[in-house]
Amino acid sequence: MAGSCSMGMDGGARKPNAAKAKKAAKRKLTPYNKFVKKMFKELRSKFPDDTAPEIMKKIGVEWRKTKKD
Repeated sequence: MAGSCSMGMDGGARKPNAAKAKKAAKRKLTPYNKFVKKMFKELRSKFPDDTAPEIMKKIGVEWRKTKKD
């Protein structure tokens, strides 16, 4: 049963980590992540036909502009 995912390392059943995952603290967003989140919404409304990669390229250009200022 090498391919079985329901077995733990010791051969016993695995215990779900759902409770552990809920307690884990989330990291704060970095300035870049905040910028992307804000700009993605704005650019998606301005350019509804653009794909996500195209919008991300535009966000990258804008991010580089802000870093130089």
